[in-house]
Amino acid sequence: MIDGILTINDDFSKVRYKHDASSKRSNPLTSLTTNITALRSQFYASKLGLTPTEWANITKQATIHEETVNRQSTLNINNSQLA
Repeated sequence: MIDGILTINDDFSKVRYKHDASSKRSNPLTSLTTNITALRSQFYASKLGLTPTEWANITKQATIHEETVNRQSTLNINNSQLA
């Protein structure tokens, strides 16, 4: 049984997903959007001549170092330091 049909043109400018409205399965639109966005980005990266390593560096998830502070403490800084 086919739940839907996904069509993508050659340059990813048109993407269409047709599916049966009576299907009891969950709608995969969020997952499809995420995956097609990644494929589209890779497609354009290769057209620009980026290597797989360059592409991996560009799309690598940022690392955020979290630091918690005590709200009760008083900061001793002037307005220019705050800005």
